[in-house]
Amino acid sequence: MDFKKKVYTFKDLPKKRDYIKKRLKKIYYEIDDKDIDKILNSIKIQFRDQEEKGAANHKTRKIFLTFREIDRYNIKNEKDLIKYLEDPRSIITHETIHIFQNIFESFPNNQYVKEDKNGDQKIEYLKYIGDPGEIQSRIEQIIELLKYGFTKDEVVNLLYSRKHKDPELWKKLVNNAEEIKKKFGSSKLPLDDEEDNDRQQDRANDYWWRNKQDRGNNYEDDYISSGHLDSDYITITKK
Repeated sequence: MDFKKKVYTFKDLPKKRDYIKKRLKKIYYEIDDKDIDKILNSIKIQFRDQEEKGAANHKTRKIFLTFREIDRYNIKNEKDLIKYLEDPRSIITHETIHIFQNIFESFPNNQYVKEDKNGDQKIEYLKYIGDPGEIQSRIEQIIELLKYGFTKDEVVNLLYSRKHKDPELWKKLVNNAEEIKKKFGSSKLPLDDEEDNDRQQDRANDYWWRNKQDRGNNYEDDYISSGHLDSDYITITKK
């Protein structure tokens, strides 16, 4: 089967699974390993044609990624694809957090899509980016990037909206994430030998390729992650 059309699970992503599980236990500290494992085991990941970088069906527990990321990162085979999915630049952590938010009804459902005068649907960006569930999932995305070794400026450059010109908003989110990261430790995720050698060679050649590749979440169109399904409001309990 074409690796682009395969359905992946967290069994294919052991490093990502372990990282997300540790973070979830910090957020929902009353749930046990068995419950987390059951949910993570049920999540399916696949690529499809879509404008959004990432989207999730919270009822069927499916995460969808755009084929455009395959082109963007020049992914040639399944090994490359797994490496991308494990990488913090993928939207996997972000969308997984949304699935858990929905399952545990952590936040209210805020509607930030409206119709313009022509009847077309538009996202109210400030309302979207201010959604408490979206803030939490973005914070988790940033924490992962910081723990992996990205600098604060690199994280802002990767995530801020070119359309909405909001780097100051992202600087605030990055600062908040940095404080959370300090609270829970500053150890970085381990790199495999091949990746570590690649990065060492990049540094030796004075070439840090992510600065050229990672031009932000809106490098072509203004595509962003999906929101939440309807849920009742239950205040999230944090450690």
